[in-house]
Amino acid sequence: MDALGIDVQVLYNSLWLRPFTRRPEVEIALCWSWNRWMADVWKLGENRLRWSCVVPALTPTEAAPQIRFAKEHGAVGVCVRPFERGKLMTAPFYYPIYDEAERLDIPVTVHIANGNPDLFNLLNNEAGGGFSTFRVPTVTACYGLVMSEILRVFPKLRWGFIETSSQWVPWVIHEAVRRSLGGEHPVSRNCFRDYRIYVSTQTDDAFSYVISYAGDENLVIGTDYGHGDTSSELNAISRFKAMEGLNPEVKRKILSDNPRRFYGI
Repeated sequence: MDALGIDVQVLYNSLWLRPFTRRPEVEIALCWSWNRWMADVWKLGENRLRWSCVVPALTPTEAAPQIRFAKEHGAVGVCVRPFERGKLMTAPFYYPIYDEAERLDIPVTVHIANGNPDLFNLLNNEAGGGFSTFRVPTVTACYGLVMSEILRVFPKLRWGFIETSSQWVPWVIHEAVRRSLGGEHPVSRNCFRDYRIYVSTQTDDAFSYVISYAGDENLVIGTDYGHGDTSSELNAISRFKAMEGLNPEVKRKILSDNPRRFYGI
């Protein structure tokens, strides 16, 4: 981390991109096991390794004690999957998770994932695998979030969409603004700022284009460290600092100011 210029690393999981079990009591126990392990990692990392906790999606009413434990032991996010067995993450079924997250001032972090086995198999087998299996559901969930009541139900909660790049953000904003015209709750062009929605970027994103829609206060950057796939950029920080065409103030926001505000660090 010192060599890469990273002050604090926020750890996400790959193990939980898909659900483990259909048995609620087993899922509760697995979540406790994972969260306690990450608490130990945070302690060993002397507060420089922060993390996003996992919660039992089958029984959201059991999530509160795990979120409290996680917040007390270095967690800076509550990780949810965009789809869960036929339910979008905006379903009222999951409101107990969001209620506790808002109360504790800890953001909901939607890492690319797919908790719907049927949708996972369909996208993986018939729609190109990789990108569509995880990223399309995540982008769809963000659009659903912007168009839902949930942002008014939990007006102080922060939301993050992680490891999806950011090229899709202009489409979501444009579509939401257009589809909400004349409705009871029209969506503003500044909806990501107004609704506290943050998105992680990659160094090959078209930043000027994305910023022209989303502004520069709701973008963060990550390395996907320790992960050998197309999202991984071990040297993302140094590459981003060296990019031409972005002024230093915008770079500082994306590298430091925005993630500090989003994670509450």
